[in-house]
Amino acid sequence: MSMCRLCSQTVESTRASLQEISDRLSADEYDIHSLPVDLRLSFHALAELARTMHLSDLDRDIEALSRAVLDQVEPLHADLLEAASGVHS
Repeated sequence: MSMCRLCSQTVESTRASLQEISDRLSADEYDIHSLPVDLRLSFHALAELARTMHLSDLDRDIEALSRAVLDQVEPLHADLLEAASGVHS
C-alpha cells in the first residue's frame, strides 16, 4: 500500500515508540510509576497515527479505550502504592 510521506513518517514514528515501550516491558525495566505513563503514551501514539491518516472514527475509539483503561490502571497504581507503604484508610 502506498502512503504519503507524512503518513509514512507517522507510521514509522509510531512503530518506533511502541517498540521502545515493548522493549522495556520485555527487559523487565518496568516499575509501578512508568506503567500508566507508557500506556498513555502508547494510546497517544496510536491516536495520533489515526488522526494523521484521517481515521477520525478510529481516533475517537482509541481515545475512549485509553480513558477506560487508564481509569482502571491509575486507581490500581494508587492502591498498590498505598499497600506498599503500609498506609490503609
